[in-house]
Amino acid sequence: MNVSIRRISGFAVALSAGLLLSCGRSTTSNEKTAFTHIDSLTETYLILQDTLLNSWNKLVNDENEKIEALNAALSHLTSIVEPRDLVSSLDLQLLQLRQIRITQKTLYNPDVVDEFDFASNSLISEIISLAEANPTLKKNREFQSIIEKIKISCRRCAAAACQADRALRLHRQALYRTRTAR
Repeated sequence: MNVSIRRISGFAVALSAGLLLSCGRSTTSNEKTAFTHIDSLTETYLILQDTLLNSWNKLVNDENEKIEALNAALSHLTSIVEPRDLVSSLDLQLLQLRQIRITQKTLYNPDVVDEFDFASNSLISEIISLAEANPTLKKNREFQSIIEKIKISCRRCAAAACQADRALRLHRQALYRTRTAR
């Protein structure tokens, strides 16, 4: 009887040890997945699309800051610059600039982008010229601060536009490769 108790005890110990050792193992099968060329292109396309949207958001934010600064500059010019018709004309240009703003659809159209850039740069040049020609405005620190904001916004817009152009170019290339890979 001693021998059969030892055998049963040995069997129980071996079974327990086997169960303990198998606890750390996964019971799932090792399925192999295939990551195809199209999957890779799709992933690249989606990453570039996110990059394009981030660039677009930065560009829009910088353009909004520039337009706010232009509006503040025109408010200062209204009380100082004569003739008033000149300031009214600049106000009209700012209104038109807001109307032709670049959208996600027009971002793909270089003619619209060029028109917006030309209108924006013309308005900025006129405001800065007026500021530099007027001794009162040259001494006005608040106005000079606004002019500096406009200049900083212009540089940031240019950098954001370059980043958006690059992302757009890469996005188009990825789209073309994805379409031709099918």
